[in-house]
Amino acid sequence: MKKKKSYRREKKNLAELNTKEKMDKLQVTLDHIEKELEENVNYIQNELPKKWYSEEKLKKREEEKPVEKTEKVTSKKELERLQKISSYIEKKLNRNIDYLQKDIPKSLPSGSDKLIKERKKVLAEITATRKLIESLEKERIKLEKEVFEKEAEEQTAELKQFEESVGEKLSKNVNMFKAKKKKKEIQKKSKKKIPAIKPKVKISEQELAKLQASLDKLNKELELVK
Repeated sequence: MKKKKSYRREKKNLAELNTKEKMDKLQVTLDHIEKELEENVNYIQNELPKKWYSEEKLKKREEEKPVEKTEKVTSKKELERLQKISSYIEKKLNRNIDYLQKDIPKSLPSGSDKLIKERKKVLAEITATRKLIESLEKERIKLEKEVFEKEAEEQTAELKQFEESVGEKLSKNVNMFKAKKKKKEIQKKSKKKIPAIKPKVKISEQELAKLQASLDKLNKELELVK
């Protein structure tokens, strides 16, 4: 009987030790999660605005908190970077939420009020961070829309400019074509030879000599009359 009692006592002590180790591990895990969340929140609230806002805007932001409006970002790279940060934080938060909601409750012993409070605290921070991510996502969508509209305007302006330049070139080409055509027509007309007037009645050389003689005779008579 004594052996059984000692064995039971030893088993109980071992169970208590295991529970304590589990509690310590859970505490370390919760501290780690809390630290990571604080770093994420700190980065989103303090570091990101420094990259997005000008100095004047940052001063205004410090004076009037919270500030809803943000400086317009019209760069695709900035939007992609914002998307990557949001996705990274979202992924990490989802992993932490799954761990807090599914894994920790399974291993928590009864009466661990401190850990339950810590868990609630961390979950509250996660909710706050999630809201911040939602606002960032809204801002990203807004900025993406602005970038799209700006690009559409630029493309429309470029297309208009291109059409105008093409129109000018076409009108020049048409005018040049018309001028060349007119020039060719004038050249053709100038090259045309005037046809020689051919007598309808054919006269022989003898008859022509007679006519010439009679013409000379008439001329002499006219001179005498004068």
